[in-house]
Amino acid sequence: MKRLQIILLLFLTCSAQVVFPAVIRGNPKGTVTLIEFFDYECPHCQHMSKTIEALIVNNTQLKVVYCVTPIYGTPSWYAASAVLASKFQNKYDLFRSLLLQQNTFLNPPAVLDLAKKSGLNINQLASDMQKPKVLDQIKKNLALEHALTITEVPTFLINRTDKKSSGIYFIGEVSYTDLQRAINQFN
Repeated sequence: MKRLQIILLLFLTCSAQVVFPAVIRGNPKGTVTLIEFFDYECPHCQHMSKTIEALIVNNTQLKVVYCVTPIYGTPSWYAASAVLASKFQNKYDLFRSLLLQQNTFLNPPAVLDLAKKSGLNINQLASDMQKPKVLDQIKKNLALEHALTITEVPTFLINRTDKKSSGIYFIGEVSYTDLQRAINQFN
């Protein structure tokens, strides 16, 4: 199967794969979908977070799906679990943003410090991090990443939400201009 066909299959299945509505930003009913595979430990992903936020602000028909894929080991899993679990306390956006603004290694104490700064109840967060819903989301994201043979983060997939065209993908850091051009192709 060709790589673009696989990407189209991802678009067909991605919405069903999202357990947490919080991993969708922008317009949930937008006509263009951008999927980002990322890791909180990835410096390139951290740099791209501001670009993606600017795209959301400037594109009212853009739906962004965040697929956290903790490929950098145990600290990445811890951070990914903590951020997804923060959804249960309605602090996902703030906590995610704080983690992506860090330029330091995100060991568990650093993640918990940022969780406190986000106003999260740490005991509740620790409990929520163990919920099957949290772990299932990460496993589904990693399965999608594996099925697409994505080996680098960030990776961006862009397509019409109705899946009536071939998608475009980018690997690594991408300029705002290049992503905007890709989005414009599907508007």
